Amino acid sequence: MTDQELVHHIIELLDESRNCKLTGCTMLYDGEERTPFHKNFLVSPDRINSDLGYVRGNIQLVCQFANFFKGGRYSDAVFQQLLEHIRRAAPTD
Repeated sequence: MTDQELVHHIIELLDESRNCKLTGCTMLYDGEERTPFHKNFLVSPDRINSDLGYVRGNIQLVCQFANFFKGGRYSDAVFQQLLEHIRRAAPTD
């Protein structure tokens, strides 16, 4: 995929959903007003299988913090398990 094709594909994915594929959080676009905390929610292209490149079918859009955490070290399944553990451990009011 050329750089131009990659950009076009990312735009297509953005048109499909503005929610992070891993967390479900609403993502922000670069240029939107935000605090330093909100930068964690910027749209970030993620390779579903880190052993493959940025190719059609292997790209999902996630929050920047999720992509940073995965960092090619964790699969989506492991990340989902960690999120579920955090959700269960979070205090409820």
